[in-house]
Amino acid sequence: MSTLAAIMRLPARDLEDKFVWEGQKGFSLSFLMEYLHQLGEERDLEVFIDVFALGLFGIMLFPKTQCFVDNAAISVYIAYRTRSESPITAILADTYLALNSCNPRKKTRMTCCSPALFVWLASRFEERVVGIKYPVESVKQQRLEIKSKDEWSQYMASLIQGKIEWQPTWQQRSQLVYQCAKFFNVLLIGTKGCINYNPILAQRQFGHPIRGAPTSYVMEPLLFLYKDGSTNEVVPKIRKAWEKRIIMGKDTRPYAMNTEIPYQRWLADRVETVKLPFKLNSPTLLEEETYLEKESEEEEEKSEETRQLKREIEELKGKNVMISKKLKQEEKHTQRIQRDLEDADAELLKRNHEIDEAFSIVSKWISMYDESIRENTEILEKSHDLQGRINDMECLVEEWEDKAKKEFELRLEEEMNYTAKIIQLEESLEEREQTLGYWKTHFSQLASLANGAIEDVPRMLKEDDVSLMFRPVPKEVESFVEHCKGLVELMKKMVARNRI
Repeated sequence: MSTLAAIMRLPARDLEDKFVWEGQKGFSLSFLMEYLHQLGEERDLEVFIDVFALGLFGIMLFPKTQCFVDNAAISVYIAYRTRSESPITAILADTYLALNSCNPRKKTRMTCCSPALFVWLASRFEERVVGIKYPVESVKQQRLEIKSKDEWSQYMASLIQGKIEWQPTWQQRSQLVYQCAKFFNVLLIGTKGCINYNPILAQRQFGHPIRGAPTSYVMEPLLFLYKDGSTNEVVPKIRKAWEKRIIMGKDTRPYAMNTEIPYQRWLADRVETVKLPFKLNSPTLLEEETYLEKESEEEEEKSEETRQLKREIEELKGKNVMISKKLKQEEKHTQRIQRDLEDADAELLKRNHEIDEAFSIVSKWISMYDESIRENTEILEKSHDLQGRINDMECLVEEWEDKAKKEFELRLEEEMNYTAKIIQLEESLEEREQTLGYWKTHFSQLASLANGAIEDVPRMLKEDDVSLMFRPVPKEVESFVEHCKGLVELMKKMVARNRI
């Protein structure tokens, strides 16, 4: 649904509401016509063509219900529109399926592309006309009369080989599909089912005579309707078989034809088996063959003079027919030239209108070009202004670089001075450490001397005190001893404080 919505340029939700009509999946013709009128007013040509083609697929190429575009036709159109898949094989399959259903059921309405079937049949009723490139042209020139159902039946039954154009000029093919993988005929996938057709019966249409009866191998039927079962098994097999199809110019398969049985006899038996639903008012195929053989024998018994006269008469008739045909062709050619001139005038008017539109478009482009030149001039002026600003910024950057360079040199010089000072301080610190070590060594000696004095002097003072108790001591000596004791106590305190 999203792909279809993208093609039709409509929201997917809106399409879903319109997709089911009277219980069937698809779009009603009225909905498409209304949407086409809207697109025509909006002049959206691309979407208009897509929607119009979708309607043709559903109403003409793959009809199912009157005034309704079926979901199967929509799927075929999406495949054609998005993947460039040709719908021709599907049209052919639906045509064969319609013919097959109408034959046994008699009153069943044909639901296939009946205009294409009619053109295909009618283009083979008349004699060959030179210059025909398409079957529709042949049908237009014939101007067939309107016939009833019974008249068409009798007309078709009365056709003999001489009245049928087996190989029209517009049908020129050198290669045909004769077989698909192990299947001895061509398989087709349609919108309603799958069916096969037998190319051995179409040899005359491609310039090859049928010289025998088709065998049962190439006449084996294949018919599968989607409503009778799932397509998951049949359709993939057919698609896979198409990958290994056999393509030839002429059917050279030895098992395709039995040359021991004449084709006319096989065809007569076939007609008897099928039993045509009307009474023949023309010779049967066997009577026709007998008549042709008898006529050829009588012609051989005639004299050479009679044959010569007949040949001359036939030549004159042929020339007369050719002259008549040339006159008709000249009249048609004149009419065609007149129509071409009218078409040329219409086309010239159209071209003049297109030229006027082109001139208006060119004038718009010229104005847009002038506008772009003005904009470019403004951009150049702005770019010059910006360039001047950039130059000023470059000058400022150079000044800042010079200042930064000078500042860097000053800081480098200060850093060198600072480094020299650090070196001096380190040398001074080293000298002080040496002095400290020197004094520490001497202080240790002095401390040891002082410790010894502290330990020896109090002992000596005690001994002096004991000796002074037994003899008179002058005052000066006594005061000196007391002074020494005070000094010893003071030194003990200082030593104890320094230890802490």
